[in-house]
Amino acid sequence: MKALTIEQWPLERLRPYARDLTKQDDATVARMADLVRTYGMRLPLLATSDGWIIDGKLRLKAVVTLTGDEVERLGLATLPVIPADDLRPEEVRALRLALKRSASWAPWDKEALAEELLDLEALDVDLSLTGFDEEELRALLGDVAATDLPTLPSGDKDPFQQMVFTLHDQQAERVKEALSVSKGMGHFDQELNRNSNGNALARVCDSFLAAHA
Repeated sequence: MKALTIEQWPLERLRPYARDLTKQDDATVARMADLVRTYGMRLPLLATSDGWIIDGKLRLKAVVTLTGDEVERLGLATLPVIPADDLRPEEVRALRLALKRSASWAPWDKEALAEELLDLEALDVDLSLTGFDEEELRALLGDVAATDLPTLPSGDKDPFQQMVFTLHDQQAERVKEALSVSKGMGHFDQELNRNSNGNALARVCDSFLAAHA
């Protein structure tokens, strides 16, 4: 097996495999494009020297949908590619399948995944940039009861608490609306808490308690 190298190829050199092995609709391509806009192209494509893509078809589709300004800003006029020329044609086709199939071999540890998402949310990370959609996030985080949350380590997080609530869709929309209004009322005390959602919720609660004292 030859040592791996990464080359920069122009988009027109790359040739997507004609057979769509996974259903990559416009919504899926748009989600990948959002990730590329945020993170850039961090994972090289895998292709034969004549351009046939082994792995990375969705990433290529996403880049093609970007505007010229976005392509220039992200430096994506060329893409990183690992050439794979030591495989026979039938091995290329088998590897293409294996790479797609192996991505779903290991099931998620839902408890550990929920803890990771909660940690990111506490850091004010947009969870849509983790690859999970709103329905998936609701299912994951809605299954975690407050009593099941991980114990926060001492140190920087010591005075903070993580809380999870299960809401109906209509209730969730009202909560989002309230948080949005709260955020629009002015800056928060960032020294106390840098999580904008937590600050917005605290402001809503302060207003409610003041009105019903």
